[in-house]
This record gives sequence, C-alpha cells and structure tokens, in this order.
Amino acid sequence: MSGNHATSIVVGEFRLILIWPVVLRGVPNRGAPQDPLISQWSKWFIQNARWKDAFQNNPDGQPYDDNDITPIPDSYRYEEIVYFHPFVRDFLMGDGGTKKKDLSTRILKRDDVHAVDVVVDPGETPKRFRVERCELHLMKTRVALLAIELMAEGRNLWELQKFQDQFRRIYPPFWKGEQVPGLCVQQVTWLDADDKPLRASDVTTQQQKYRDFTQQGAEPPVCDHWQFFFGPLQPLQSRKQLEEGNAYSLCYQQLTDERIPTMSYFAVPDPSAISEGDADRITFVDAPDDTGKPNSYPYNFMFLEKRRAGHTYDRFSHYGTTYYCSGYGFSMIGKDDPFFRNILKTHFQRHYFLMNLLAHYQRAALLDFSDELSNAIKDLAGEGPHEELNNAKFRKHVEELQMRFLKFRTRAYFPEVSNQLQAQELWLLIFNHLNTKVLFEVVDSTSERLTGVLAENETRQLTRVATKVVPISLALAVASAMLGIIQAIGVKELAMWWSLIGTAVASVGTYNLFFRSAGNKMK
Repeated sequence: MSGNHATSIVVGEFRLILIWPVVLRGVPNRGAPQDPLISQWSKWFIQNARWKDAFQNNPDGQPYDDNDITPIPDSYRYEEIVYFHPFVRDFLMGDGGTKKKDLSTRILKRDDVHAVDVVVDPGETPKRFRVERCELHLMKTRVALLAIELMAEGRNLWELQKFQDQFRRIYPPFWKGEQVPGLCVQQVTWLDADDKPLRASDVTTQQQKYRDFTQQGAEPPVCDHWQFFFGPLQPLQSRKQLEEGNAYSLCYQQLTDERIPTMSYFAVPDPSAISEGDADRITFVDAPDDTGKPNSYPYNFMFLEKRRAGHTYDRFSHYGTTYYCSGYGFSMIGKDDPFFRNILKTHFQRHYFLMNLLAHYQRAALLDFSDELSNAIKDLAGEGPHEELNNAKFRKHVEELQMRFLKFRTRAYFPEVSNQLQAQELWLLIFNHLNTKVLFEVVDSTSERLTGVLAENETRQLTRVATKVVPISLALAVASAMLGIIQAIGVKELAMWWSLIGTAVASVGTYNLFFRSAGNKMK
C-alpha cells in the first residue's frame, strides 16, 4: 500500500498514554501490620511523593476512611461501568458496598504536573506536550501502574513516531559514545501550571551513574524524569534488598525491559495517506523512516506481510478507523472528524485504557509470581533434597505464594472482560500478544507442582512416623492385655502366660522388621 511520507502528514491531535507496571517491595508501616498493604502504600505515596487520593470525599466533605463503605468512584462514567463484565467492574470499581480497605485497587493522582518539555535529538529545541493524566494505580498484589497521558496538536507523523519511540524508554538500552543515550530522549523537564520546572532530567550526563548502578546488583536504572513520580522511593538495586531481614527496606522493582507499554491516538485528515510501512511502525512503536523513501518498511517485507493481519483490527476501517496492537503497543488511527475527536477519543481514554491497564497488570502480576517462585528455589541453594523439602521457611514461603496466587486467579485474572463483541476482540488481541495465557499456565503449573511435591513429602513423613509408632503401640496394647489376663487368672498360670507374651513380642518384632523393609523399598 503506497502512501505519503510521514513528514508530510499532519496529525491534528495526538495522544500518548504510558502504562508502566512495577512491583512495590517492603512494608511501609511497621507499627500497624493490621493495615492492608495497599492502604499502607497509598498513605506512603500521599505523605512522601505528592500524590493525592483520587477517590471523592464522603458527604461530609472528608476523605473516606479505610473502614468506610465506599460508593462507586465518580471518576467512572456510566458508559464504561456497563461496558464490562460484573467481575471486572467489581475488581476495578468495587460494588458500592465495599469498605475502602477491601477494594482491590486504589487510584492516586497528581494535579501539579501540567506539561513536559522534551529534547529528543542533540541540540534541538525542546518540544512541549500537555499532561492530561497523571495517575498511580495500586493493586493488592503489590503491583503499581504509573499512567501518564500526553497530548499535542499539529505535529507531523514523523516527529511523533520518533518521540513516542524514545520517550517511553525508562533508561537508555545502550550509549553512543560518551554523552548520547541510544534510542532515548536527551532531556526532559516536567512543568507546573505556571510553566515552572518541577523536575529536570539530563540523560546525556548520566552514563557513569547508570553503569555504576547496574554493576552493583545487575538491576536496571531509572531516568530521573521517571524517578520523579516515586519521590524518595528508589528502584531495586540488588536482590539482597529482597531478603527477609530487609522487609522494611522500601523500593520498587522493574519487571520488563526499558520500554514502557504505550497507547497512542492519531487523528489525521486522511488515514489512507499513511503508508503501510508507517502503519507497521505505529503498530510496533518503532522509530520513523530515515531513508526518505515513501514506501520503506521497518522490517523485511515478507516478515511483516505474514504477521500484519494478526496485529490489525480493521472492523471499522471502512469508516476510517483502524486499531493496531503489538501487546506492548496499542494504537488508533482515525479520520480527524468530530466522531473520532469526541466519541472514539473518549473510548480510547476510558474503555480501552482500562482494558490495557488490566492486561498489563495481569502480565506484571504473573511475572512477579514467577520471579518469587524462582527466588524461593534459589534460597535453597546448597541444601540436599531432604533438607530442602523439610525447610520450614521454604514451605511457609510456598504456602503464602500459593494463597496469593489463588486470590489473584479468582479475583483478577480475566480471559475476557466484556460481553461486547468489539471489546472481546480487542481484549483477545492485547491478551494474546502479551502472551498472558502461556505465562499464566507456566506459573499455575509450577505452583501446583511445587505444592504437590511438598504434600507428597509430608505424606511420606507421616508414613515413616507410622512405621515407628504403630508397632510400639501394638506391643504396649498386647502387654497391657497380658497383664490384665495374669491378674485375672492368678499366679499359677503365670509361666504359661509368660510364654504367650514372649510369642506376642516376637510377632510384633517380626511385623516391625517387615514393615520397615517394605517402607524402605517404597522410598
């Protein structure tokens, strides 16, 4: 499909939503273990990192307490509430009769961040984008998702392709020389309502800092402009911070690579003017074409030809709207008219945002469970099979993981989210490209097998105890019976009964020997 070069296509309205999942490590409030962990983290971010509770106040004008029954948050509109299955609504919004401390999710917001200036290439003038969403979604599984929405008007497609490819990077994946971060922006400045800087970040000066950080514990760094939203909470630098004795060492852990998952919205005068190659670049959130050729492709043509249909949702392409999905990227391209600018933009910001939020939450939670199972096994290093299976700390860790995973799979794992046909189709597109089902099956089978091995070991332990206890109990019972008989018949028959007792004891000994031999063969 031919089309115009991206530099000649003006995007009337562009929106980019970044959804960054991390895991919160540690226990913020040591003095009140009765508080749910999600409440502890919510209070910590409010007190230490400029976040506010997005929940509306109660009728008295005061914030809802953890023990208060909470209504459906007023941030959710009628259309998106009825769009989802009941169990999805319950997970996201509650049921209108749930105590705040029992809600599965908490939403925090920041209203002080109004814009961002970004320098993409060395020496260029900063480009400004409006910030229209700044949220932190906290989940009971300790996963938190930072959601930032940016908006710009009148930029060309080439510029926006480059911007979204580089701005989403949490850290540079490599460096070009001393001061040029590879595939990453140069400088970022978050601004308040008066255009005053809230945090300025110069990535070009951070190479040695990031290298030193990674060398400490093989964990990735975080650029200052992303660290800004976590306040004093630092990224995990070493796995030693996760050891049991460091429960109060607070940090957050990255789960994926340097690319934050994105959602993008492009309103253009004529969607058919976008070339097939640029549609592929939007699908995979790739950098723009640097060759100057209008019909170039980011990858081998045949490679893309075989996969394009599986990444494109074109049910409404005849109306000018097409959806593209790679799992880590979800994009909408549509004709710049009132319907796309209003109705479909609202769907993008609400319905599709919640679907992507859920999908990335599920994947993040499963990656965390997988990581925890791996760490549980790692803690057994240097022990023999018998010691490993009887390690009380290990057994307790596995039991806790199994219970947490059971709660997750029954409350937060959704193979589908809506009865609406389009929602089902889009959800499967996201769900399948994130490979969530395969990851779930791996975690589920590993957890189940590990629990089964521990249960089998416990059964064997009980069998071993039985081989020791049963013969002794039988011998005592026989002896007690003999003594009772002796007392009953008198001393004259004593010699005969002592003979019987000897026979009984010999029988018990023979039984014990046989049982032990059989037990040893079963091991």
